[in-house]
Amino acid sequence: MKQGEKVAIVGENGSGKTTFILLLSGLYRPQKGKITFVGKDLMDNLGLMRRATSFVFQDFGRYQITVADNIRIGNLYRDLSDQEIKLAAKRSGADEFIEKLDQKYNTFLGTLEEGHTDLSGG
Repeated sequence: MKQGEKVAIVGENGSGKTTFILLLSGLYRPQKGKITFVGKDLMDNLGLMRRATSFVFQDFGRYQITVADNIRIGNLYRDLSDQEIKLAAKRSGADEFIEKLDQKYNTFLGTLEEGHTDLSGG
């Protein structure tokens, strides 16, 4: 893979896609061999990998946090300002959707009150 390249992992059911991603993200440890990232053992350099990549899992946990806090979680190394959060939303193409929400960036995600839409639905 090249820097800046976006990659999708596709394959038939049971082909190992999820296991591969869990290994690559460091959530699973290899039982044999090793995974290298920029020439270094991934298990010894998880911080480097996590700063350089992002993963979207199909079965993520849902928390009662706001849209802004959900974006803020994407950078655990420093607190993002409201302006930076809005810029991140704009860059991802989510800003127009967020602006239509009743509470905008203060809208809570996850399982919402009865009668509301579950924003996390695939």
